[in-house]
Amino acid sequence: EPAARSPLQSAKNSAFIRGNLTHKLLQFLPALPPENREGAGKTYLTRYGAMFESPIQTAILAQVMAILTHPDFAPLFGPHSLAEAPISGFTPDGRLISGQIDRLLIGEHDILIADYKTGRNPPGNAADIPPAYRAQMQAYADLIRALYPGRAVKCALIWTEGAVLMPLSLDGTA
Repeated sequence: EPAARSPLQSAKNSAFIRGNLTHKLLQFLPALPPENREGAGKTYLTRYGAMFESPIQTAILAQVMAILTHPDFAPLFGPHSLAEAPISGFTPDGRLISGQIDRLLIGEHDILIADYKTGRNPPGNAADIPPAYRAQMQAYADLIRALYPGRAVKCALIWTEGAVLMPLSLDGTA
């Protein structure tokens, strides 16, 4: 009998797996010298993305490299940024939040929180960002403000489709 296919290999879950691979590459590749990133990404995808054919692996790596080499994203992936930063605490309205910030840059005067959105096309403008994403980023911003009073907290979504950095206003406007 041939081995049963894993449910994780179904077409339904392929976007989820691609997203996980993308997140992982965006987590560890920035720690490497720029000239080593693409080779390390290929090695990683050959090993952990083997369920995908080579053209799909190539597309995943191209998305990641477009983000890592985009000048707008440089500070987020620089030496003073953090990947997959755990955070938990109470929001001002008393809700207990526990999460993981995809990318966090703590500067002397301001802080940038970024969250990756994979497997989705970016909306045409920030006003069309889904409310759930706004709520997630608002909760993260509330917790960070409590930890770093007096610093400006900015939020952005990074849409991996097209390497789009979309700043997010949390006051209800785009």
